[in-house]
Amino acid sequence: EVWDCLGTDGTLLNNYNWKIQWAPFTNNKLAFQNTWAEKSKNARDASDTRPIETTFRQRAVSSDYGKYGWTTGPSPLWKASDQHIISDRWLMEVQWSHLGNNFILDFHEDELNNVQPRFEITTSIWARSYQRSGPFIRPTDSFDLNTNYFLPGTLGGDHQIKAGYRYRTAKEHSESHIGGNTIARYRNGVASEAALYRDSITEYKLYTQALYVQDTFTKDRLTLNVGLRWDRQSNEALPTSVPAHPFLADWLPAITFNGADAGVIWNDLSPRVGMTYDIGGDGKMIAKASYAIYYGQRSPGQAVSPLNPVTAANILFPWTDLNGDTLVQRNELTLDRTRVISFGGNYNPDNPPALTTTGSVDPNIKNDRTREFIVGFDHEL
Repeated sequence: EVWDCLGTDGTLLNNYNWKIQWAPFTNNKLAFQNTWAEKSKNARDASDTRPIETTFRQRAVSSDYGKYGWTTGPSPLWKASDQHIISDRWLMEVQWSHLGNNFILDFHEDELNNVQPRFEITTSIWARSYQRSGPFIRPTDSFDLNTNYFLPGTLGGDHQIKAGYRYRTAKEHSESHIGGNTIARYRNGVASEAALYRDSITEYKLYTQALYVQDTFTKDRLTLNVGLRWDRQSNEALPTSVPAHPFLADWLPAITFNGADAGVIWNDLSPRVGMTYDIGGDGKMIAKASYAIYYGQRSPGQAVSPLNPVTAANILFPWTDLNGDTLVQRNELTLDRTRVISFGGNYNPDNPPALTTTGSVDPNIKNDRTREFIVGFDHEL
């Protein structure tokens, strides 16, 4: 009986790929690639506490939110590269790519968009409806220039020099919507609290640049690796607007946000040094050591999201279901500032229409850093 009541989650992976390579002239290779990737599920997150009407439909974002095949539709990748052999010692490659990464976790049915979810506090069981997470639209564009040069018999040994430059932008658009913008919360089956939400629409953009150079020096049994990398990272919150709560606009009003920039720019230098030595000269006993510094990569919303007032603002009030219809109405709420149970989402109930937040960003905040030192010995038995 248990097995008979179960169904599949309907996971479907649609992936398509095509690629063209062409040698337009001697020592040159041109490549172009296009990929489409989509994951869909008909009832994501189904469980004992999440019945079918509270599950998500996962799929690609529709063209209502952007250009199909560029930022929406099955996540598209467009990539072009050109590789040229300048001489028997020198190789150069240039590459451009665009990734239209996107997905949405939608209501199980479109009709649930305005239906208030029901939540039992004591058991954490949901009912009636849930929420829409997304669309999440995260396109990235990058340009890379790389070169390799081999320099033999110089300064007592052979050099293999690598150098490169990258410019990359990444945008992150996110939305969220609770069914009916309100959650009816019960305690042991009795109406207790109402959580009221304003929609969230955030958009961030990240700008990064990187430059690196590395030399691999080989002399007899010794190999040395010396390199230096520079990274620059900055981001901003872009303008967005959110509508008011449908029946509590005085507490959760509509807001138009003009964007913000915390002014935090990271310029990081990462040295890398490594050494290997062939002790016996036959490649069976190798001593090695290395030292490197690695810096973190900033996400589009990092170091700026605390300044954004259009995140998912929410407020929790005591609620009494006066007419017994199990749905929250304004006249059933205890709208008293001294009775606010909780609130969140860069939101201040003492100043609901504020276009600023109580959050702040330290202008001197630094990037996270990992320092790595390795000493090793390999012996082939």
